Amino acid sequence: MSFFAVRAALVDTLRAALPAGTRVLTADDLDGVDEAKQPTPAVHVIYSGFRVLETTRAGRTAIIEQDWLVVAVVKHAGDRAKASAEAGERVEPLVQAVLDTLMGWRHDSTRMQPLTLAAPPAPVARYPFYYFPLAFSATVALERPR
Repeated sequence: MSFFAVRAALVDTLRAALPAGTRVLTADDLDGVDEAKQPTPAVHVIYSGFRVLETTRAGRTAIIEQDWLVVAVVKHAGDRAKASAEAGERVEPLVQAVLDTLMGWRHDSTRMQPLTLAAPPAPVARYPFYYFPLAFSATVALERPR
């Protein structure tokens, strides 16, 4: 399995499951996009690093844990005083749809364990956008081809 195979599968799975009109974007898709012009509602799938859990003495195989952020993004039209409440109401269905789709989801590869929910960074409100991150971990077996 390729190191980043999980990303493409996450994107495809979310595109199929999320409400119509929700964009699913990667960091590559967002490169160079002016924040003010970003599409919403959207979910950003962002690779967040990995840890080596185990490796063989010969170094040909390893078990790693990849971290992925899935950030729900909504835009709100309310005034700044009401922004947090409105943004929370708008992001809630999107967040729930991501959780329903990805908790326990597993890549087709037999070398990956089901995704587990992890501790995310805090949500960010940057008027008129609201970013609500969810974090997931995937334990993956890697093997060097012979």
